[in-house]
Amino acid sequence: MTFEILEASVTERLEASQLESRAENKMWLVRYLEVMRLLMLEDLSVIKSLCVPCFPPSYEILERYVAMYHGCLSKLVNSMKLNTIFVSFRTNFSVFYVARGGYI
Repeated sequence: MTFEILEASVTERLEASQLESRAENKMWLVRYLEVMRLLMLEDLSVIKSLCVPCFPPSYEILERYVAMYHGCLSKLVNSMKLNTIFVSFRTNFSVFYVARGGYI
């Protein structure tokens, strides 16, 4: 129950960090992702330094928070229908990388 409440607060924090809409600024996604990145780094730093010492190792609190942030970010990306953009980027990058002699 407690972790569901924490996950809801993580989701709310990330959703609330959107400063503008697509109609207001063509760079809205870049700004939104950067703000989320900064929030995640700040939160995970606090969790690592203040929460980890307070919980037993079996709780794996840092790993749980990382998983929460990953899940929330995935849901947000999927809800914005940006998945095709990222898949397209990954595919194009892979083709470019392999063409240059890299292995994936």
